[in-house]
Amino acid sequence: YEFALMYTFKDLSSPSPPTAHTKNIASTSAYIKKDLSGQPFDMADCKNMELLLLDNTDQVQIDNCEGCRIFVAASSESVFVRDCKDCTFTLACKQLRTRDCVNCTFYLYSKTEPIIETSTGMKFAPFNGAFEGHAAAMQRAGLIPEHNLWFGVYDFNDEAKTNKNWCIMKQEDEEPLWTPLGPAESCCPRVTPGSISLPSQSGDGMGGGVTIP
Repeated sequence: YEFALMYTFKDLSSPSPPTAHTKNIASTSAYIKKDLSGQPFDMADCKNMELLLLDNTDQVQIDNCEGCRIFVAASSESVFVRDCKDCTFTLACKQLRTRDCVNCTFYLYSKTEPIIETSTGMKFAPFNGAFEGHAAAMQRAGLIPEHNLWFGVYDFNDEAKTNKNWCIMKQEDEEPLWTPLGPAESCCPRVTPGSISLPSQSGDGMGGGVTIP
């Protein structure tokens, strides 16, 4: 009961989807959790909602969401995104894994190489979120802001590596920095594709062996 009450967003809906943040702050109708203390979190069956986790968490599971804007500040483990459609995510995590998703956009920090499976129309760009205390949350989650493998997407359903199911967004098409609690500077520097070698290409798996300084 406590988990469902404190660490779950479920069956939430709004008549129309939230828009991009021209003023950068969260809308008055947003659902925000700040004091999560490294706990796991679940989101499921939400439509047209703005959902924010502004603290470090353990594993996060996001299932069957449509038309949502979702902010996950710092997951020390995997973020699983399944059966989601037309959502925009601002995520920082150890690893992103998606399955059966359609037309979703990810502004991503990933310590290891992101994995997509049976998903189409996926777009990726560097992490675009900021709030006071985010750097500390990243540190508690064991995430290194400079080591962002957001661009190293591995698609289980594209052995020929044609990138038919995903793309890297053009920088001019990216949304502005999302600062849901008011003005803040990003603690995550922009990492350009290819500027960090991918562990999977050097025989080191998917990046799980990164050491924390």
